[in-house]
Amino acid sequence: MGRYFMNTFIITVPSVLGALFLSSLGAFALAWYDFRLSKTILMIFVGGMLIPFQMLLIPVYRMSISFGIYDSYIGVILFHIAFQLGFCTFFLRNFMKTIPASIFDAAMIDGAGHFLIYRRIVLPLVVPAMAALGILEFTWIWNDYLWSLILIQSDRFKPVTLGLVNLQGQWITSWNVMAAGSIIAAVVPLVVFLLFQRYFIEGLTVGSVKG
Repeated sequence: MGRYFMNTFIITVPSVLGALFLSSLGAFALAWYDFRLSKTILMIFVGGMLIPFQMLLIPVYRMSISFGIYDSYIGVILFHIAFQLGFCTFFLRNFMKTIPASIFDAAMIDGAGHFLIYRRIVLPLVVPAMAALGILEFTWIWNDYLWSLILIQSDRFKPVTLGLVNLQGQWITSWNVMAAGSIIAAVVPLVVFLLFQRYFIEGLTVGSVKG
């Protein structure tokens, strides 16, 4: 179980950080840059959220084998980032739209570049939203079973969700051990939520009251 927990952390933490970083860049571009395909790209992100995961199991499985990332940490991490990117970008883009445009205009007048505006102005303002989104993403990826089952075969790479299944044999099942392991696995997302619940609530309620 210790190996399984370590694998889950190795998969979950980079997946959450990668999804938040890439989606924040995409949301910044879609929220504040007016280019020809901006609405089309946004609709692609939203449309990707509507595709059932079950339709993608075989294509993802074959793609991971052809790219040589099957049965590895990097394969699961990349696919987690890819499939969470649409929701995260849509969420952060709507939040960034509430930031007054005068802030960006003043920064541009002062000579700030685009990435400097993103790093020094946008990121500090969207910390509550990213914290709320990070908690949701951490919980979803930590509890993921489907993609790990499809993309991981070796026992040394399995996360805790797959590890608990190994406790169930063909002729005998250690229900007491499975129950204990399930409780321990559920404690981690609960602790993360309790530690960051202030940011989570702030991120969900920001903008609900206008001054």
